Amino acid sequence: MWGSLARTARPSGPGVAWSAGVGQVVPASGATGLAALALLDAGDEFRNVAAAAGRWLVAAQREDGGWSELESGESTSHNAFNALRALYALRRAGALDQETLDECARRASSWMDTHWDALGVGRVMDVAFTLRLAAMLGRVDTRTADLARRLAERATEALDRTSDAYDTEVLGLALVEWSRCADERGAEAEWRWRLPRLLPPFVRNGNEIYDVFYLVSEAPWWRRGIDWAVRRNLVESFGGRVLGVVAALAIIDDRVARYLSASGHIVVSIILIAAIVVSAAAWTAMRCIAAARWSGVIASLVISVALGWLVADTTLSGNNAAAGSVVGRIALVVLTTLIVDAVSYTADRSGLIARFLPAD
Repeated sequence: MWGSLARTARPSGPGVAWSAGVGQVVPASGATGLAALALLDAGDEFRNVAAAAGRWLVAAQREDGGWSELESGESTSHNAFNALRALYALRRAGALDQETLDECARRASSWMDTHWDALGVGRVMDVAFTLRLAAMLGRVDTRTADLARRLAERATEALDRTSDAYDTEVLGLALVEWSRCADERGAEAEWRWRLPRLLPPFVRNGNEIYDVFYLVSEAPWWRRGIDWAVRRNLVESFGGRVLGVVAALAIIDDRVARYLSASGHIVVSIILIAAIVVSAAAWTAMRCIAAARWSGVIASLVISVALGWLVADTTLSGNNAAAGSVVGRIALVVLTTLIVDAVSYTADRSGLIARFLPAD
């Protein structure tokens, strides 16, 4: 991969550069900065190519002190960050002189001062890159600290279910990097210790109610237990089972029990039992086809059978005729199992239980 990356470098100006994608030929500062960082990790073999990319990045710095993605664009904080990060790495590797780096950093800092009001607003990702750039430049002044605090207050924008994971990552990196810079330089920023500790929803496939459980204790065994519950959607599954039992109790009555035990009309009894058997077989087959593992389906059905048996036993307790029929008892257990499993599965897959749980 390093070799392929080096071969795709295009000579441009005083060095080499990369375009933003396959089939494109216009040099891009973001792609060039990232490529230079990658090639530095390869060691001495591609050091000359990385150094040539550094020369291009230095020349690509605009008159205002920033960097744009393409030559005809406007300077942005994320392009300035990617370019400067590569230049700092090149300096640490001895592939760039300190005087050149200092001049690039000074001009970038001046660009930030000139465009500060515009850089401090807009999308969370853009503001986060502004803060990362400030941290790289070692800026912990009052204005930068205020930007960090305001960005932290917008954390919920990057922790929503619809958030992009990349935006959330950049936000977290910005706060961490600036916080480390503030600690190194002795800056006061007590608000950092009051940041929210809730996990972003897209980290796990579950409802926000699990966040409450995570905050009960920081013990590793407790966190592992909640992780186990999250992976199995335990809260949603329990809610679905409850709904299934309620539905089964509401549907099954003495008349159904009598038909299943052949105490009622014999033709209706046969039709009802046949319908139950066919429905149960079809439902089980669909569950197995849709599932990635049959073991999960079997475990779910075992729980549903146990709950179905309890519901059936409750229904039969007041019906002596039905209770004495083995066929009626088995058919009733199958019917209640089918109801419990279908309702719980539907509730889990449709997110029905999640809608009843608090949103925060």
